Amino acid sequence: FGDCFCRCPSPLLSSVCVIQLILESSPLTIPDSRCTLEITRLKSLAGFRRESSKDYLFVEGILDTGGYVTVLPKHLAGKLELETVGHYTLSGVNPRRECAIPVAVAYSSCILFDEQGNRSKELRIPCYVSQTEEVPVILGFAGLLSEFEVCFDRRKQLAYLKE
Repeated sequence: FGDCFCRCPSPLLSSVCVIQLILESSPLTIPDSRCTLEITRLKSLAGFRRESSKDYLFVEGILDTGGYVTVLPKHLAGKLELETVGHYTLSGVNPRRECAIPVAVAYSSCILFDEQGNRSKELRIPCYVSQTEEVPVILGFAGLLSEFEVCFDRRKQLAYLKE
């Protein structure tokens, strides 16, 4: 992601930090129906503090305003500075045991940034570190999105976080 760590304020709003988000839209056809929905995902660039380093490991994550905790796939665990504080079984809409995944409960240091060079302050956030690779990076609410105003207008293809 290059050297993109200028500090806010952003040109959009001169007195506050604004981090541009990525909007991805795609059609979703519901099986056995004539219904097709336009699905929009909000994504952000994020940097997680590397183990024994002042550098960050940069990833793109899905913003999940309904997800309370950030979720990281297993392959990131060995590369990040994490403070593991417990273990948990994470389940979603489907409560069946085969749909749940074991996770480590940890704290990580993270920043959010955009391609224009705006970045957030470093935040210490709770995370679930999956014991599988079958999860994307999900940026949750606790300690991360709770620190921003989340703004988006899908019709105008405009989305950003305001500190």
